Amino acid sequence: MNFDRVIKTFGIALLAICFAASILKVVKYRFREELTGKRILRFAHTHLEPGVREAFDSLAADYMATHPDVAIEQITVPERIYKVWVETKLFGGNVPDIVRLHSSVNNDHLLSYFLPLEHYIEEPNPYNRNSPLEDTRWRDTFFDGLNNNPSYNVNLLNTFGVPNTIFTNRVYYNKRLLKQIAGSVDEPKDFQEFLNLCDTVIRYRSKVGISLYPMAGSRENSTAILDRLFGSQTQKMAPRLEPTNELQTLAQDSTVAYLAG
Repeated sequence: MNFDRVIKTFGIALLAICFAASILKVVKYRFREELTGKRILRFAHTHLEPGVREAFDSLAADYMATHPDVAIEQITVPERIYKVWVETKLFGGNVPDIVRLHSSVNNDHLLSYFLPLEHYIEEPNPYNRNSPLEDTRWRDTFFDGLNNNPSYNVNLLNTFGVPNTIFTNRVYYNKRLLKQIAGSVDEPKDFQEFLNLCDTVIRYRSKVGISLYPMAGSRENSTAILDRLFGSQTQKMAPRLEPTNELQTLAQDSTVAYLAG
């Protein structure tokens, strides 16, 4: 009996300690600016791949070194729950200062909760002072002038984000193997030369009897490379595949037409 009472007392005490710790954490989080004497700047994103968070931490450290009155907090959220997380923060009034413009952030969110940046990007970036870009509009320091999605929203006719990355696609090849198969290490100059090289590789594979493919990649990078390539070769077929001539050919239209000969 005494043992049961000790267990119950311990359980109640543990629950009380956890509850008190939770309250203390909430209070410290709520009033952390007053407690630290610093302005807290939070930003959230879904980039959990190796190196990205460390890079952001390094950039934050550089910024805080020149702005000692600011403390930057990085918040990482798994992509599968990002939509629910963002909406919960938005509706609860506890959204970070900067969030990633994800597909889950819709026009209603932008209108109700996000700050349009059109005015700011028309002015020079003050952090470019004493550089060749000192008098250049902030938007003109980007390759596309911030005129594309997701920075610019065509429906709302305003800019709501600033990108921090530029992506490109590269294809690597084995020079020694290419020399062995094609007799040269010259890259294909156009699509037809690329197709001819693929045929050469396939013939070499049949001749030698080894497991060899003209190209290899993952689902993520293959679509980025091949979709644009194939699209450039099939665009003249759009009027034939789409009878209303709106040039709104869907992938299903092309697939059905292919299967139909």
